[in-house]
Amino acid sequence: NTGSISGIYNSKDFELSPFGSRYFGFGWTRSGMISRGTNAALKISYGLEVSWNNYMFENNNYLVKGANNVEFANYKDSQGNVIPLSRNKLTVANINIPVMPYVAFKKGSVVTYVAAGGYVGYRLDSYTKTKEEDNGHKEWNHSSFYVNNFRYGLAFELGLENFPDLFLNYDMNNL
Repeated sequence: NTGSISGIYNSKDFELSPFGSRYFGFGWTRSGMISRGTNAALKISYGLEVSWNNYMFENNNYLVKGANNVEFANYKDSQGNVIPLSRNKLTVANINIPVMPYVAFKKGSVVTYVAAGGYVGYRLDSYTKTKEEDNGHKEWNHSSFYVNNFRYGLAFELGLENFPDLFLNYDMNNL
């Protein structure tokens, strides 16, 4: 809200691209019956998921792991000239265990199910990827970048008939 982090960085240094940043995950789930009624059933879903959060940065600054913190630096060649970037992102890969109680409605309902629960996860890897604008040279840098190894949060899902399922994940711990 103040436009800087600890008075060191301007918010423009680490501004995220909202349309470039994305979440991708795939997993395996099972479900068990808790209670069955005439129009709905209460079930619980659990499983294992691998996910990737891609944080795309807007400007030419890229993320560097310093001695005690992360820093945003200009991307430069060996002579110290700033190189424009066409891609600049931080990717964090996690393995997660979601647990979601849900209500499943009978066939023919517009809403097929509603679920609310949570997840815990562990960081498998994190890396930056930069792509130079002029020649397309790509570089990956794997590091922890001081990202939390553990994550946890709340999850919500909504299933609609003849429409892709909608979901919302909210991490409760700091990145």
